[in-house]
Amino acid sequence: MEAQSYNTFDFYYLLSIWAKELSGDFNKIVELTNASEELLQSKKVNPERFDHRYNKFIQVYAHLRAKKLEEGIRLASLYESSFNPSSNNWFAFMENYTLLALHAKQYKIAHTLLHKVLTNPFIKKITKMAQERWSLFEAYLNLVAPQEDKPFKWKSLTQNVPSYSKDKEGFNVAILILQVLYYVDMMDTEALEYRMEALKKYAHKHFKDSFSERSRIFFKLLNLVVKADFDYIVAQKKGESLYHKLQNTNPPGDAYAEIEIVPYEHLWELIIKRLQLREV
Repeated sequence: MEAQSYNTFDFYYLLSIWAKELSGDFNKIVELTNASEELLQSKKVNPERFDHRYNKFIQVYAHLRAKKLEEGIRLASLYESSFNPSSNNWFAFMENYTLLALHAKQYKIAHTLLHKVLTNPFIKKITKMAQERWSLFEAYLNLVAPQEDKPFKWKSLTQNVPSYSKDKEGFNVAILILQVLYYVDMMDTEALEYRMEALKKYAHKHFKDSFSERSRIFFKLLNLVVKADFDYIVAQKKGESLYHKLQNTNPPGDAYAEIEIVPYEHLWELIIKRLQLREV
């Protein structure tokens, strides 16, 4: 701002976000976008030139990645009306909003957002991969917070075997994990053995670097459940050290890394809780 030039501010703003994304410093992006929004509101930057929608989008995304979930939800609620529901940007914004709600265990909010997205007629115009992501969001939400009056149809997802293309790596992981979770919930040993074998093959082929460390740990926890024959006490005890390791392993810092739809810690807690309830 010292240069009193909008172009200087804009270059600094964009380069700062780019640099912090590369280093995975999302807390700094939160600070930068918060400050930029304040400058916009006080009219210290030109509102006709500053891309306020981009700032709002990045601000909400940075809150998600920095795990500032409650504040992120508050901002997303305020900013939703800034995006046209017929645009791709609205659907992209709603992905981050929904992930914030899922990560914060605000499942009622997540159901409301999901309904808004799935009933938006323009969903047919977004890319096929984006539509598939929304199908996964719906499936995960119905796994962790099912609605009794609206039973979810699992058949297509549980029978689908994902293709192992590199550009859909995180997508494939989410599908395979979801399938295993579903069969754990059903206590279907035969189907589980098949899916666990698919997980092992996938892990052996793709999980060869630190990018996949959290998924690798969670796969081991899932395998423990099968080996424990669904005994929650055995699974919980044998999985304790892995669970603590998972808690101490941060998600990849890369700005373009796949985000867990529901954090693995929450899924593990859900598995133990449901296995425990079956033994009551």
